[in-house]
Amino acid sequence: MTTSEVTGIPGLYDGRVFPDPKPISTVFLDTQVFVATSFNFNTSAFLALLKHFQSGRLRLLMTDVTMSEIRSNIAEEVHKEIALQLAFIKKARFLKSASLPEAVASVTPMDPDVIAQNLYAAFETFMQAGRAMKADVARIEAAPIFEKYFAGIPPFSDTADKKFEFPDAFVLEALGQWAEDREDFVFVVSGDELFRKGSKKFTGLVPMTTLVELLDYLANEERKRAEFVRMRVKDSLEKISRMTKEAFEDNYFWVEDEDGEATVIVDDLTLIEGPEIISLDADFGTLQLVFNADYTARLDYRDAATSVYDNETDRLIYAEEREEDVKRKVKLTVEIEVSFDEDNPDEVTIESVNIVSPSEGFGIETSQATDWPYK
Repeated sequence: MTTSEVTGIPGLYDGRVFPDPKPISTVFLDTQVFVATSFNFNTSAFLALLKHFQSGRLRLLMTDVTMSEIRSNIAEEVHKEIALQLAFIKKARFLKSASLPEAVASVTPMDPDVIAQNLYAAFETFMQAGRAMKADVARIEAAPIFEKYFAGIPPFSDTADKKFEFPDAFVLEALGQWAEDREDFVFVVSGDELFRKGSKKFTGLVPMTTLVELLDYLANEERKRAEFVRMRVKDSLEKISRMTKEAFEDNYFWVEDEDGEATVIVDDLTLIEGPEIISLDADFGTLQLVFNADYTARLDYRDAATSVYDNETDRLIYAEEREEDVKRKVKLTVEIEVSFDEDNPDEVTIESVNIVSPSEGFGIETSQATDWPYK
């Protein structure tokens, strides 16, 4: 297995050494990757990954331990959300009186087991699309695991809770053994820092933090074209910033701690990450950028502190309308779609700008809120 240093893209890979590209590469996805996207396989990153699976460029490697952990996570999270839904239904008096299908659906209890089965079926479909192989955890000897446990070597931490990291340790051993047996390498994608540190102990494991980082690395096999696209996107940063501001300001915002609405104006937008390539085809591409946005929110609300309770109507009568401007910050993760014209190879057209996080408007607290800031 030969390696090469990724260069020419300052700050992206920090001079890390990666294996030379192969016609087919293997990728392992930690449970955290699926949980972070709520098992939504229709995100741009997952769809791009599926294209690599379908083309045969990538193949998926999993373990039975990981699959069991995924099933457990799905069941746990679904039961938590159904509990929230049931609490909502209990309080939703007016919605229960409405005949609209949407209202009826919103107050109809759901079976958490049925939902969990549905989500796990979607995961199994993803596994099939990735032609998933399994690294055998059962054949792993326990002695090396316990040595790392007592020494506090990643994925074990030096805390009292490190016993919960045993599954990760067995998974990494199985992945490392799989790569060693085949003189191959495996991209290990995980947002868990200890898991990534643990993978560095194995010659054949290549840690990645996110799917986007993996996809960006794969795109760099066409490095000159990828660098060209990034350069053209940066040249279009003024237009992208303007479109991002407009998209953010067009969201619906409300006053979180009072009854009212908010209007947002972006004062400043600063690029802090990217552009990173999610996918790059012959005539189309998707990239991700991350901005810090400083904005002013105009809050118009009825002040509950000045309200009077009306016994006859059984409601609060608001005595005063308030209006104030507050300064806030938010991190915006943006996906842009670009196209290429074969008749004008030096041109890249910005087709669309989509804010994926936060994906919609949110509540903004007044200056009197005691627990600000968090937006």
